[in-house]
Amino acid sequence: MQSQVTVPVLLVSLLVITMQSCKSSTGTNADRRAARSTTKMQYMQGRFLITDYGNTRITEYDATGKVIWTLENLFDPVDAEWLKNGSILVTEQSGNTAREYDRMGKIVWDYHDLNHPKDSDRLANGNTLITDTSNGRVIEVTHDKKIVWQFNRKHAGDPKFKPYDADRLSNGNTLIVDYNGERVIEVNQAGKIVWQQKGCKWPYDADRLPNGNTLITLHMIKGAKSGKVFEVDVNHNEVWSLVTQSAPTDADRLADGTTLVAEDGGVRVYSKQGKVLRKLKADWAWEANSR
Repeated sequence: MQSQVTVPVLLVSLLVITMQSCKSSTGTNADRRAARSTTKMQYMQGRFLITDYGNTRITEYDATGKVIWTLENLFDPVDAEWLKNGSILVTEQSGNTAREYDRMGKIVWDYHDLNHPKDSDRLANGNTLITDTSNGRVIEVTHDKKIVWQFNRKHAGDPKFKPYDADRLSNGNTLIVDYNGERVIEVNQAGKIVWQQKGCKWPYDADRLPNGNTLITLHMIKGAKSGKVFEVDVNHNEVWSLVTQSAPTDADRLADGTTLVAEDGGVRVYSKQGKVLRKLKADWAWEANSR
């Protein structure tokens, strides 16, 4: 109940910028319109949404790396996604809740019959796909909170099934990271496993790439402090890999072929050759998105 009445603090730096420009007595109206247009153009060229688990907040950066929006005082956030309506869908692990916040920090939707969830995605049909991690299930719920699909321990054939991440694929199947099973599985609507990548120690995240390959994030490598992000084809051949700097939890392949990785200590963009091209600050970044 405590999580339902907590109001997050919202810091909107764009509002501050607007207020400061109103106080200025220099420049014409045309100059001010041009400045606002430039700011908007720069804002839309590339943004990053960082789930900072260590500081219990969500931070949005513009293309230049400037903080433009922050949502704070969350209950151990482990995932945040932009929604088409402008809101942000946040998975709060210790709050046992998936919540949709508007840009003023108001909760406009939530689902809280969960146990340490790790991921939630708003689907094209308006439903929400959630990894109810400690309850050993992936569920799809409607806006009025009815479960219309699920994949659970019985479907997985494993009483220790523990999903960390789930994505609904374009073919209608669902890609799931099974942490305890040390595998990534693709299941159809009937709950049948149609593809799997085994031997994934400490898996946290998996994405199906446009080329049909799968990008997998391993939190740690045995005997090392670093983790690994690797790409496999449909026949389980490893075609690309990256040993990261510190315990990754999420990785996304960007349109230019670089890879965005959320790690303990920050978010880094890596080249195909493994060179760090950019870094964004975070105490412990659990999730990172770009658009």
